[in-house]
Amino acid sequence: MTGSKSVRNLTQGKIFSQILFFAIPVIIGNLLQELYNVVDTLIVGQTLGEIKLAAVGSTSSLNFFALGFFIGLSAGCSVITSQHFGAGNIKQIKKVLPHIY
Repeated sequence: MTGSKSVRNLTQGKIFSQILFFAIPVIIGNLLQELYNVVDTLIVGQTLGEIKLAAVGSTSSLNFFALGFFIGLSAGCSVITSQHFGAGNIKQIKKVLPHIY
């Protein structure tokens, strides 16, 4: 596949706009997740009853645990990648992210 790739460098430019550009997809994702939780609660509560709604609610901590684990794992990987990117060490970035470069 040939063509130019658009790469956004978060280490240059105004910091507020860079952080905002990075945070908008995260905020949208969180809003969609909350919308899913509300709709799920409404549907289960209205159609299946209180006991089944309590069962769905009891699994939310397990879901939060799994989601938190993977968020933490990806945050750790992004720290390593950003350190190599900031140092301009493309060779190490290729080792961390072999499918992107």
